[in-house]
Amino acid sequence: MSTEKDREFIKKARTIRISRRDFIKGGAAVAGAGILSACGPPAPTASPAATATPVPEPAGPKAGGVLIASYTTDPVGFDPAVVGAYSSGLMIEQAYDTLVEYDDQMNIVPCLAESWEVSDDNLEITLKLKQGIEFHNGKELTSEDVVHTFTRIKDPETGSPRVGAFGNLDSVEAVDKYTARFVLNTEMGPFWAHLASPYESIVPAGSTVEQLQTEMIGTGPFKMVSYEPNYKLVFEKNDNFWKEGLPYLDGVEVRFITDMTAATNAFQAKEVDLLQSVANKDMAMLEAIDGVIGTQLTESCQWNYTGINCTREPFTDPRVRLAISLAKDRQAILDSAFFGYGAPLVGGIVPSWSWAYVDWQYFSPGSDLERARALLEEAGYPDGFDTTMTLSDEYPWHASEGQIHQAELAKLGINVEIITLEWGAFIETIFGNRDFDLQICGWGGPFVDPDEFLYPEFHSDEDWNPQGFSDPEVDRLLELGRNTHDQDERAGIYAEVQKLIAELAPVAAGVNSPFLQTVWDQVKGFTFMPTGMLRGFRETWLDK
Repeated sequence: MSTEKDREFIKKARTIRISRRDFIKGGAAVAGAGILSACGPPAPTASPAATATPVPEPAGPKAGGVLIASYTTDPVGFDPAVVGAYSSGLMIEQAYDTLVEYDDQMNIVPCLAESWEVSDDNLEITLKLKQGIEFHNGKELTSEDVVHTFTRIKDPETGSPRVGAFGNLDSVEAVDKYTARFVLNTEMGPFWAHLASPYESIVPAGSTVEQLQTEMIGTGPFKMVSYEPNYKLVFEKNDNFWKEGLPYLDGVEVRFITDMTAATNAFQAKEVDLLQSVANKDMAMLEAIDGVIGTQLTESCQWNYTGINCTREPFTDPRVRLAISLAKDRQAILDSAFFGYGAPLVGGIVPSWSWAYVDWQYFSPGSDLERARALLEEAGYPDGFDTTMTLSDEYPWHASEGQIHQAELAKLGINVEIITLEWGAFIETIFGNRDFDLQICGWGGPFVDPDEFLYPEFHSDEDWNPQGFSDPEVDRLLELGRNTHDQDERAGIYAEVQKLIAELAPVAAGVNSPFLQTVWDQVKGFTFMPTGMLRGFRETWLDK
């Protein structure tokens, strides 16, 4: 998205059905976890098989130098509590810290909090802060800053997209200067996930939306120096960063290059050191260049789908919806729209590296027209019907996916007229007015916990459920998963709910699309996380 289009997205989210106060953008980074009822690390583990990919490095990091990175999209603001855009999160994590964070294996470990205790009933979590940490404005970090951070998230007047995620949280209390206590009204499965999110970064007490939307005042490794919309954002090293010896870099310069071909050309010309989002069509070419190191995550945190309006005939019938899903040739979409990068979604939506992954196959990689035809006949549509499919030309792979699905549906007598809209109009039409039969979109962000993959899109009345899908058993399971502490129990719950979602087919899931990123081999020590986030800049150094 360009800056204007991304801002249009947020503007619509404020003014139409996507209320800013209920706006649970999965773009909030999360991590799955059980909880230790004891002090200190290790924290609850996420996926033991998370595929963070380290760039090989020689011995001895060097201090100095400015890393130049290319991003596709401008931020839409800098207040961690208010923004929901992934583009903003990538900037926020450079200047801010969270109470806990991920290591390179996607386990949760201490960050600003050095230790914690959890009550026997899992309803009180008491965290002890590290002492002597300063914000960029020189103010010392205390428990009052933690209270302020989470109180403002819960305050409806703030308009935080994260307010719904903290429905379990009754209060945050300052026990003493360096101790904060979270009090829950029910067990909260994704609790540690939310604490690790850049959108739950700790901000100084007394700070306001007006202030934090234009400047970043964190405790992180880099200080914001300047921002020129549609051009670049400049960070400089925080000499008082609390992690001794870090960061190695003198600074980071982020250039916003919306056109992906232009970004590829800038990378090839060595005008940038790191290309954050590589066009699928260019990845193989770039990886073949001497000195280029590529990272590709086969299964990431983002996926594409055909949304089905469950409130309109004939899609009120789950048999019709399932037929639509069975007629989706996921392998052809992977090969054509994504140039072979990714994985067809033939079972659950949660990716295979997650502890909530369901190892079963409900759909074939190709279309299953025979089964789809039988379902349509059973539902009373043996000859098919006419319908429409709405998509945006903002993302070319959506257009390709729509055309492939259209062609398979035509074999069933389902005649699909494709309606192409500009991105802002698409958002208003689909998520605001919910005026569509079928639609092509994607769902993605720095997700790890299954709650973030599933709850916003499949629980009744959620703003990110434009399909109008509502099923009491799905709601019950999603609520149970959110309000259950034990990870093994949660895994069983999410296995059950994913199977139900596949059968009831409010969406026809397509492809788990990858994060593709390249760096020149002079960039050392950088770890690219499965979430797509770039927190690893704090350990990165340049060998030049």
